[in-house]
Amino acid sequence: MPQGSIVRSLAPSRLERSQRVAGDAAQQHLAERRLPEQEREGDTLPLAMRSWEFAAFAQMRRNS
Repeated sequence: MPQGSIVRSLAPSRLERSQRVAGDAAQQHLAERRLPEQEREGDTLPLAMRSWEFAAFAQMRRNS
């Protein structure tokens, strides 16, 4: 799963793109649920965005 650091000013555009991807997945699900069950397969698209830092990494960060 991709992760990393971004500047705060980019967070809204990243959130908007994530919401578009989630919306596309939902639309595809709705369109394909009309197909016979044997033609479909379970799928999950986890999306999350939150500000956090692993405590061990915070302790290793240099304060320069």
